[in-house]
Amino acid sequence: MQPEYPCESIRSEYAVATYIKGMEKKEDLVQKADDALYQAKQGGRNGV
Repeated sequence: MQPEYPCESIRSEYAVATYIKGMEKKEDLVQKADDALYQAKQGGRNGV
């Protein structure tokens, strides 16, 4: 017997950013991760 779920699928997105020497603020790193996530969303599904 399979369990019942309220939705048929779950979508998740991840972004990775690398600290670059010389970044002045942690917000710079967060912005790089946010930019990477936006770029991934624009690229469509099933991307790596």
